[in-house]
Amino acid sequence: MLSFWYKNFSHIPRHHGDFHRAKLIYHLLLFVCILAGVVTALNLFLFDAKEIAFIDAIGLTLSLCIYWYFRKTGNVKVAGWAVTILFITIIWAFLTVWSGNNYGIVWATLIPPVAFFLLGRSMGTLVSIVFFSYATYIVYGHVQAGLTYQLSLGGVLNVIEVLIAHIMLFRFYERTRADAMLQLQQNREQLEIIANTDKLTGLNNRQRFDQQLHKYVVDAERKQQPFALLLVDIDHFKRVNDQFGHLFGDSVLQSLATYLQQNLRSEDFLARWGGEEFAVLMPKTSSRQAYQLAERLRELIADTPICEHEVTFSGGIAVWRPGYDAETLLGHADKALYKAKDNGRNRIEMYT
Repeated sequence: MLSFWYKNFSHIPRHHGDFHRAKLIYHLLLFVCILAGVVTALNLFLFDAKEIAFIDAIGLTLSLCIYWYFRKTGNVKVAGWAVTILFITIIWAFLTVWSGNNYGIVWATLIPPVAFFLLGRSMGTLVSIVFFSYATYIVYGHVQAGLTYQLSLGGVLNVIEVLIAHIMLFRFYERTRADAMLQLQQNREQLEIIANTDKLTGLNNRQRFDQQLHKYVVDAERKQQPFALLLVDIDHFKRVNDQFGHLFGDSVLQSLATYLQQNLRSEDFLARWGGEEFAVLMPKTSSRQAYQLAERLRELIADTPICEHEVTFSGGIAVWRPGYDAETLLGHADKALYKAKDNGRNRIEMYT
């Protein structure tokens, strides 16, 4: 509804540290403009307090000037200081003119949340201490003079207005905290994806494969349910790189990764194991099923030109048995793979 009041700055993206400071500056200026307009009218026509009405009117004017400057420049640091000084000046003038009567001292409690959020921890602490020293001086003077505060309509309004301001500020802080936690979670998930993804092929990388393999072994031991491991190695890949260059070799790896991904079962786990080698974890799969699946993949790749060239692969299969750990299973699959290569390549061998 008030979207016209806010402006997004291209140099302050959502993940930037100043994004929420900029939002708070807009919120505070909007709050001050509305509040200053209302209390100016109340002090002028209801309470006949022309001095306070004049201060409120100045606050409204300065708020609009800061708003214009910030909207034009997007300078968070300058605008943050300007808003903080504006708050301090208005409250200082209010306390000075009325000497803290009508519970006006409660307005001083707005300084710390504004100063800390807009100026940071160090300057926020300094500004809060200085201003509260002044507020304490006023209260001390009242105590020395034996003054008591009368709970008049003006005092009630002061308390209500300050409570509303605190609710709005802390609601914004909580929203900011929730947004920050969500952003951290999204960043963490994104970093985890990057850390577990092979940059060239977009498949799971060796690190992710090792994690999954250990998980599969633990699950198999608990459920006593076998799974199969297939290692795939592109035949004569060094020749491809030597003859056509490494960029072409990269294209072959990417294309083969796509073909494998498209023709495996949805429950199978595919990863680039390293270099021209790929690994497939096949859950709830017997020796016969694993061999049939691997042979079908081998025939498909052999019959499908990849990057307009004939590409074949050799494969080695090992099936988990009770007592196998991850290293044992990998070693058996690797032996089966080298057996396939020794027996002429473009074939699948099973470890027995």
